[in-house]
Amino acid sequence: MVLEEDDETGRARRIVSARGAAILALALTSSLDELAIGFTIGLLGLPLVPVLAVIVAQSIVVTQLGMRLGARSAPRLREAGERIAGVTLLAIAAALLVEKLVA
Repeated sequence: MVLEEDDETGRARRIVSARGAAILALALTSSLDELAIGFTIGLLGLPLVPVLAVIVAQSIVVTQLGMRLGARSAPRLREAGERIAGVTLLAIAAALLVEKLVA
């Protein structure tokens, strides 16, 4: 996300034309988040239905917010937003790594 220079149309074409192992890899990468969430919920012993309700509610709110803000922002801001998201994810990963190493 941070270093990518490719345009969105090219990315979309590659995803649409994906076959075989590429589709399997796409499915696996999108499922890893859900797997991590499932492990966390199970390890913490949280009640499933209330947790799912909170996840659904926050997902709807954040998606609606993103759609409304995205519709108002200029297309030139799209690339900057993707880079900011990438840097943010890297910062979160670094903070979690430091926390794990220190603890």
